[in-house]
Amino acid sequence: MTRSRKQNLTGGVFSKFLVIFLIIIFLLFLIGIAREYFHKKDLNSDIDELSQELDNLKLNQDKFLSSIESYQTDFFTEQEAREKFNMKKSGEQVVVIPIEDKQLVLIDNKVASDHGNELNNIKSSNLLDWWDYFFGERS
Repeated sequence: MTRSRKQNLTGGVFSKFLVIFLIIIFLLFLIGIAREYFHKKDLNSDIDELSQELDNLKLNQDKFLSSIESYQTDFFTEQEAREKFNMKKSGEQVVVIPIEDKQLVLIDNKVASDHGNELNNIKSSNLLDWWDYFFGERS
């Protein structure tokens, strides 16, 4: 064999290995780029979700701060004093409406009679209430 033919055989084999090697390197780069693209896409969706959550939290914070401001008003203080502590303003008159003897008052899902505010475990059913409504008190 001549020298030029040997060089062509070794050069052809070398160039085939070089082309295969370059294709493998190119595919590895492509895989890395695709992986980074999808990772960036996931991060952007996470950022969007977190920014939406931040907006919701800011909205809740604004509601909370506005409720705190409403709690600090004189109107709210007076209303709470009237409802929870049975207080009245000077110059106001309190009107008490008596409850009939037969009527029952519901306190925390327990029935209390007006005859001494004894708590009973008796609770009338809806059907019995309708019966009383249409046909009067049952005996």
